[in-house]
Amino acid sequence: MDAFLGVVRALSHRERVRVVKLLQFTSMGVSGLAAILEQSEAEVQDHIAILGEADVVVPVKGEDEEIYRINPERSNLYAAVVLALLDGWLNEDPEVKKDRKRAERMLGK
Repeated sequence: MDAFLGVVRALSHRERVRVVKLLQFTSMGVSGLAAILEQSEAEVQDHIAILGEADVVVPVKGEDEEIYRINPERSNLYAAVVLALLDGWLNEDPEVKKDRKRAERMLGK
């Protein structure tokens, strides 16, 4: 039950859902996420820590900073199922669309 509750807790916050939706689009570091979400790096790092505890995101070594991405291992079955569903959800949400456009501009896509 702890694994399930960890996923529910991790995804029960608006800003963490925004982080997940961005990471479903592209891998990114805390500084980039903070810029897009218009939050402090400390706030984003806190969100990343909670998402990491739930096996939703994992770090990847980057050149200048750690980069985060959606956990490809799917070691937490509950996270895997919810992420699969979330991949198709909220894509037309105005806030999610705005975040993605900011990410595209930042990344030059």
